[in-house]
Amino acid sequence: MGELVDAWTLWSSEKLDDAHLLWGLEIFWWGRIGKLLQTFAVLTIVVEIVGEHRLRAFGRGLHGAFTFAKARAMLADAKSYTRAWSRYMRAPSGSDEHKQAAARVNALRSNKLSLVLALTYASVMGFILWVNLNWWQWVVAMFIAVGVYAWMAAFVTFGVVLFISVLGLLADIALITPVAWIISRRSLDLIVKLCTLIAVVLGVHFDFLAS
Repeated sequence: MGELVDAWTLWSSEKLDDAHLLWGLEIFWWGRIGKLLQTFAVLTIVVEIVGEHRLRAFGRGLHGAFTFAKARAMLADAKSYTRAWSRYMRAPSGSDEHKQAAARVNALRSNKLSLVLALTYASVMGFILWVNLNWWQWVVAMFIAVGVYAWMAAFVTFGVVLFISVLGLLADIALITPVAWIISRRSLDLIVKLCTLIAVVLGVHFDFLAS
């Protein structure tokens, strides 16, 4: 405890800096630990307010967002989109095949997520190419880059949706369901509240010391 008393003595005299060591760790990091403890306490309170039933319902929603049937259907749509795009690019402009392929592409085109991904890709690629190429090289490179992305856009969207779905599934299994189980146990209620109080006290203490 002597090191802590010394740290507070330096703090009160305005001589405590971020590099000062407390129990082998810089004050700067103790301040970060304090903020993390406060965040944990706030999240615990929010979970208590939300309640077990709503938390489980949210977890089931995340859990149900991913099924192998949905993944197979999305993958089939992505393949159909790619085939339709290839037909659209090969077909003579204005021909019946060209119009049919265009209609098929539009029918398979994803919603707002696909638009957000396309704009993000175009913005990032545009910036990268702009700082490395002159203007006419940039135009040619962007034309090629956008064309390539348009061909594989459905697979990009499929990958992002699949990643988010699996992430939600893992969050439900590893975090939401265990937390819901904990707050549903009345025998653990006092322990949870005590841990929250300790986190608040220690968090405020170290955050204040590092300020």
